[in-house]
Amino acid sequence: MELRLEFTIEPFVEGLPGSHVGAALDAARQLGFEPEMGPFGTTVQGESGDVLGGLGAIVGAAIAAGASRVALAVSRRQSPPSHPFLAAIGPLAEALDARIVTADDLAPGDVPLAYEGELLGGMRLPRAQGMLDRMVAE
Repeated sequence: MELRLEFTIEPFVEGLPGSHVGAALDAARQLGFEPEMGPFGTTVQGESGDVLGGLGAIVGAAIAAGASRVALAVSRRQSPPSHPFLAAIGPLAEALDARIVTADDLAPGDVPLAYEGELLGGMRLPRAQGMLDRMVAE
């Protein structure tokens, strides 16, 4: 199973990431990950054993370099949609910071996605908390 790890390291340093962020990025790269930095956090993806096994090194490097807080979120990486309709709206979901879920995984609040009368899955939108900040930053 593939996992996605997102981590946010504090304190924030305006303009450039601080050495505490650089240390975590270096640790992730040494583990074979290709970290992707975003405006609100950094992500790495890989096999569950690799991601979970690397948590200690990434967090430890950040703390050793002066981080006051490291927030983590680990999620299962979704398989690419198998239906062409779901694959076609994948870029829209990504732009909305949403994800496509299977019909079996639909939860209250998900937007159902049907094609020619068949329920294929749904779009899980991000939580509203922090949405205004994300929009302003973009």
